[in-house]
This record gives sequence, C-alpha cells and structure tokens, in this order.
Amino acid sequence: MPLFVNLNKKKDELEERGVIKGPNIRLRFARANMSEEYKSIYNFIAAESHNTLRSLRSRHIRIEGRDFRLVAFDWPGSMTSVILDSYVGLFYGSLKRVNETFALGDDESVSELKNALYEVRAFRDANT
Repeated sequence: MPLFVNLNKKKDELEERGVIKGPNIRLRFARANMSEEYKSIYNFIAAESHNTLRSLRSRHIRIEGRDFRLVAFDWPGSMTSVILDSYVGLFYGSLKRVNETFALGDDESVSELKNALYEVRAFRDANT
C-alpha cells in the first residue's frame, strides 16, 4: 500500500529532524490536539483490543445477583456491528486526516475505506 510506505517515510523524516521522538500515546494525541479522542474512542478501542481487566470482565464475566458465570464471547450481533462501525469509522477518519496533513496523495485508499464504512453502517442498520 503506497499510503503506508509514504507515511513511514514521512515519519522517518520527522524523527531524523527531531520533530517527533516517539512519545507515549497520550502525549502524541495531545500534540495533535486530539486529547478528547484519546480519552474517549481511543480508550474504548484500546480496551477492546488489549486484554485489560475492563475488557476481560465485559467479555467473559456475567454477574447474576450474588453469583457470576464465565462465558466465551457471546456479544449479540448488533453489538458486534456497532463496535465494527466504531473501529472502521475511527480508522477512516484517522486515515483521511493523515492523508491530508502529510499530503500523501492516496485519495484512492481513503475512498475505499469510506466505501467500506458505508457498507459496515448499512449492515449495522439492517441488523439492529
């Protein structure tokens, strides 16, 4: 994918110039003036992507009165499509912003992801 090749080249160039130095993710979001995104959607996605206590609890423990049971992934289909919509929507917005900010010129990839987002949303709306 040319976008990621161009993006990696741009990142390397910025690191060589000392513009970026690999700060922690919270600081990266703050520098991009995206602290609210870090505190909200990124936090949500990171918790679902990594095995945090919160995600393990929500995936595998069902509390029933004073008792609990352990379960394997049993999200209803509608929840899965909502989460997928969030992931694809965040990725599309990020890709679009990166493409514009760094003038990478990969409008085709952005357009393809936008179409994928529309497909995910159509599926979500048909199944919720």
